[in-house]
Amino acid sequence: MSGHRLSSRSLREFVNTFRTKKDLTVGPSTAKIFYTARNYLAGKIPGELVFSVDRWPDYSAVMCAAGEGTYQDIESYTFYWENEDGLLKLLRDVEMVDWGKNFTIADYFRQLLCIFFRSMFFKHSARRENTEVDDKGLPDDMTLGRLERGHADLVNSTWVWGGSPKALEFIQYVLSTFPSKCVYNKQGEPLAFTIVQPWGEYGMTRALVPGKIGVFVVKSLINELLKAGDLPYCYVEQSNEKAKKNLTAESTTKWDPSGSCFYIFYTARNYLAGKIPGELVFAVDRWPDYSAVMCAAGEGTYQFMQDRESYTFYWESEDGLLKLLRDVEMVDWGKNFTITAFSEKGLPILRQACLEMGKPVPQQENMVQLLTAFNPKPLPATDRLPADMTLGQLDRGHADLVNSTWAYGGSPKALEFIQYVLSTFPSKCVYSKQGEPLAFTILQPWGERGMTRARLPGGYGTFVVRSMINETLKAGDLPNEESEEEESDEEPTELPVN
Repeated sequence: MSGHRLSSRSLREFVNTFRTKKDLTVGPSTAKIFYTARNYLAGKIPGELVFSVDRWPDYSAVMCAAGEGTYQDIESYTFYWENEDGLLKLLRDVEMVDWGKNFTIADYFRQLLCIFFRSMFFKHSARRENTEVDDKGLPDDMTLGRLERGHADLVNSTWVWGGSPKALEFIQYVLSTFPSKCVYNKQGEPLAFTIVQPWGEYGMTRALVPGKIGVFVVKSLINELLKAGDLPYCYVEQSNEKAKKNLTAESTTKWDPSGSCFYIFYTARNYLAGKIPGELVFAVDRWPDYSAVMCAAGEGTYQFMQDRESYTFYWESEDGLLKLLRDVEMVDWGKNFTITAFSEKGLPILRQACLEMGKPVPQQENMVQLLTAFNPKPLPATDRLPADMTLGQLDRGHADLVNSTWAYGGSPKALEFIQYVLSTFPSKCVYSKQGEPLAFTILQPWGERGMTRARLPGGYGTFVVRSMINETLKAGDLPNEESEEEESDEEPTELPVN
């Protein structure tokens, strides 16, 4: 069977829906495929590109072929795939891949790191929010601008792939078409620059003087792209330790596209360690090469808000998720249940399963939208407390206090759950001289920290959160927390800032 070549109309539909269906940070070529297609449709890429999928409209693999007339000397292919069958189908299609000629495959091997800049928040909501990086601090005798077409010779002489007339022609086209950032000295000479490429990454980055000017232009371009609603990314060679260090200092470690990978992992680990009472059931779509995982928590576990079944799903393919949802031996459709840490990207599949099972589809008013914040690196200022305060942890005797301050507390069931958590998992608490808790946060069975409360202003809430983050990192774990999409009642200084 052959693949499906996308028409102009289908390609436009592909671009308009891709970011709602796919996570651009999955794999080194996902963002490249998307931005290449978008720029091609916008008339920003000369020549002809051919986009093909394994099937339409429910594709699982995409190929972009760039031939003569574009910015390639020889045929070049870029692939995005979710399963190997889809990739193999495209590679086998001799109408799509010309095996009679030499060609290159872009962004396919592991020698390149793909580094993405995005918010610390992975949302279960339609709106994506990004966090700008700090780009302040340019000396007074320097200015920030962009490169012009006339700078092509300079870029051609510094770019690792430059030096040829063909490269110069490509650089002239890029500088005339896409954004760039450049720091100039007082005499108007370029000191450092970076340029957005046709496929969306920023590259050709060069600092011509020592210092942090190169980092500055990258941060400036990142912020400009974020304001435009795009996802900044770049490729860095595995051996380039300096670039990796500079870039990852401003990036967020990303685990998974579905929002529940950490939830499943920590729940399973704590269950195996005997830290979660009752029985949990874990199921996969297939073994050992699974693409979807389900955790079912029933009676006798930590269902503190309701006495009903609770399910958590992690998936890499929609087919795997649907297979688990359809399995009546795994999901009890005869009872009311809740689904936790469920990404919005799975809602179409969940609605489909509900209709097949004759159940009402989820409504917006029945959903609690949460933000998941990951903290991949240690935070400062965890060792400065006033002399009359001490840092410790909560014990079981503090359960009544937590029950009275927690958003979901107040019931005997919640109190029982809090007593269990305090007896089993780490917590952090700042105490006054009299031994009164001033601020605290507690690690939950599924690995997130929560129940955080600051009982007085002054940054103590931030202090306990940062202390817990650093302790969790030292244990080799990834700190995270969930919070509802609403304004905090604390002062800005009380928020955990990275």
